Amino acid sequence: IFEDRDGILWFGTWEDGISAYDRSTFSTYTAADGLPGDVHLGGLETRDGALWLDSQGGGGAGATRYDGSSFASFKGQAGVAGLVSAPLLEDGDGTLWFGADYYHHASIARYRHGRLALFTAADGVPEGAMRSLVRDRQGHLWIATWGAGICRFDGRRFTTYTSVDGLA
Repeated sequence: IFEDRDGILWFGTWEDGISAYDRSTFSTYTAADGLPGDVHLGGLETRDGALWLDSQGGGGAGATRYDGSSFASFKGQAGVAGLVSAPLLEDGDGTLWFGADYYHHASIARYRHGRLALFTAADGVPEGAMRSLVRDRQGHLWIATWGAGICRFDGRRFTTYTSVDGLA
């Protein structure tokens, strides 16, 4: 669930698309409306007013941008077919980050200046589903995983911390 700047509440559903509630009426959007799938795990409104949604199931998965009138899916673009894009984060310079499951291998997708880049285990991203993303005051991206510890990206390299490093 998230609320956009116009006060509309957005609800992701397990198999029935995403619903928007304007405080009087529900509107539901599905794959028939241009979403790549009907399972939605979350969303984010960016500074430019666009909504970013994550989708899976129904024959598709991926990050989807909604500009208020149409959906643009990133399914299959830039080598990210099968991308499941939860969680989502917009950092201070407008870069979007997606914690991703790329064919069941953990990855991080970055969308900046209209270009999508994918970081995988080959780049140092730890295995395990992404649970949370945050940028700290120093500009580092922190990634909480399911079972693989916590990872920090300093802009050049990924460093993973586990119980061996003192993490609970």
